[in-house]
Amino acid sequence: MRAVAVDTRSRMILELSTALVFLAGICCYAGVSHLHIGLSRPRDLTHTSFGILCLLIATSALITSMAQSAAWPSESPLFAALRGLVVVLFGMVFPWFTAVYTGVRSRALPAAIALVYGLSWLANFVAPALLLSEPNLGPAMGTPYTLGDPRLAGVGLHWAGHVLLFVHLYYACWEQYRRGERRRALALAGSAVPLLATTVANALVMVGLIDFIYTRNFGFMALVVLMSLTLCREIGRKSTQIQTVLDNVPAVIFMKDRWGRYLLVNRQFERLHGLGLEEVRGRTDTELFGAERGEQAQTLDRQVLESGQLTESEEVVQHDGHTRIYSSIRFPLTGSGGACYGLCGISTDMSERIAAAVALRQLASNMESLANRRTAELAAVNRELEAFTYSVSHDLRAPLTTINGYAELLLRDHARGLGPDGRRFAERIRDSALHMTRLIEDLLTLAKHIREPLHAQPVNLSELALTSVLRLQEATPQRYVEVVMPDVLPAYGDPRLLAIAIDNLLGNAWKYTAHTANPRVEIGLIHGQEERVFFVADNGAGFDPRKTQRLFQPFTRLHSAREFPGTGVGLSTAERIIRRHGGRIWANGKPGRGATFYFTLPEGPAQAPAPRPAEQRGASPAAQVEPILETERTGTG
Repeated sequence: MRAVAVDTRSRMILELSTALVFLAGICCYAGVSHLHIGLSRPRDLTHTSFGILCLLIATSALITSMAQSAAWPSESPLFAALRGLVVVLFGMVFPWFTAVYTGVRSRALPAAIALVYGLSWLANFVAPALLLSEPNLGPAMGTPYTLGDPRLAGVGLHWAGHVLLFVHLYYACWEQYRRGERRRALALAGSAVPLLATTVANALVMVGLIDFIYTRNFGFMALVVLMSLTLCREIGRKSTQIQTVLDNVPAVIFMKDRWGRYLLVNRQFERLHGLGLEEVRGRTDTELFGAERGEQAQTLDRQVLESGQLTESEEVVQHDGHTRIYSSIRFPLTGSGGACYGLCGISTDMSERIAAAVALRQLASNMESLANRRTAELAAVNRELEAFTYSVSHDLRAPLTTINGYAELLLRDHARGLGPDGRRFAERIRDSALHMTRLIEDLLTLAKHIREPLHAQPVNLSELALTSVLRLQEATPQRYVEVVMPDVLPAYGDPRLLAIAIDNLLGNAWKYTAHTANPRVEIGLIHGQEERVFFVADNGAGFDPRKTQRLFQPFTRLHSAREFPGTGVGLSTAERIIRRHGGRIWANGKPGRGATFYFTLPEGPAQAPAPRPAEQRGASPAAQVEPILETERTGTG
């Protein structure tokens, strides 16, 4: 009866050994496949580490099968060392696969687990068959450990590694599940359940609680099969996602191997050529489109494969009876080792863009011709207008001079005979004639400044301003106006025209401070981030900010002529001079709080250095270049 039981167990061991060989082949195939996938992709550590695990499991299964079938004595020290080494390597690699698969960033626990397994294997050299010892796997099924067996103390370190391995596994799965990757987390956790169950069963066999063959290898096999299915499904899902993206890209996309055979095409390729992926896969351009076009495509492909660089080209394709122009790029496809295994091409239909560009160039040409014609017509009209202005102005001067002269004669020689009303009428005639004469002179000046060419050079605006101030002081010696300006205000422009602009701006400030108790005028410079801004500020009458746009219109005044006499041409002249220089001018002010006029001038070569704030003439050290008038303090400047 005893012999029958032994024979039955021996036959069962032999059958299990055969099953282990079969499963080892499956693991070996899976390992090679995943290694190939991982190594063919840059930085794909998931498939690489899993491929290594599969090969280790296949090795362990073969060793166990040989030992159980008595082809290799289980008591052999070499068998024990190899089996222990495989188990240790698995324990060292599996935590890293778990970390890569789940995305857990902490590397401390995988390193600790690897250290535990490494120490247990090294210690086995000191005490062979102690730390890694397990019950004999021979036909007699060995002798199980007992609770008082001294060998139990030796396997503690080895089994501590097993415990840490599963703790890390399910902790990583839980973290992955919390991040929202529930399907992947459950796949790994479920695949590890058979391995956990068989590991626990082995522990029960070792202590003699159950009487059965060791089953850990079958847990390994279940892990390999389930995780292989999971990873393959992920590859298929990602391939579907990539194909969906490619199919919805408006460009034509294709991939070929080194021999010009198509590997992949998208839906735009199918629409253009009427050929789907299954029809073109594994075939060349010559087989699909003929010798001429095939030779052209092969030439372009060879340039990419030989140079290893991206190339660009234009291709003409006939589609639905229309000629389409495609802009194509081709670039090599390389594996993780840098070897080129094919190429990818992306062709974008440029037909509509080219047609639009041609139409745009034609439109631009037409617009340029129209603009030239309009410019010529406008120049002719301006010349006629200038001639008319000069003609009218000169023709008006003579009668105005006559009117003014006779009015003066009446007031001088016949004042007594005119009476009070007659004298008043004669004075009105004389004043109106003088005002009209000034208007004509301002009109001629404005037209002259618009017509004359610019002679730009470095210029110091402070010198121009000083000349203007001296002239204003001579004209109104009874007035005292405080003038603040720096010694140097470097600018670039036509000195004669800029002098006229400065004269008009200062004359405007001088005039509108006539009724101010302590008149003050300041000219200076503000250094901005992108441009330099000059300013002329006063504390005079100011103006309504809602009427700012009217300031620079010819013959437009914001105050009555009785209060502040003038023709309304000075600011318009200054604005046109600044604009001719490529600058801009604007103003801020409030009624009764003064006004500040700002203007910019383009930067020019060889300008004088900007002055230091302390160099301002008549200013205290606290008076900087920025305006300090009440207009600026109240935020209206």
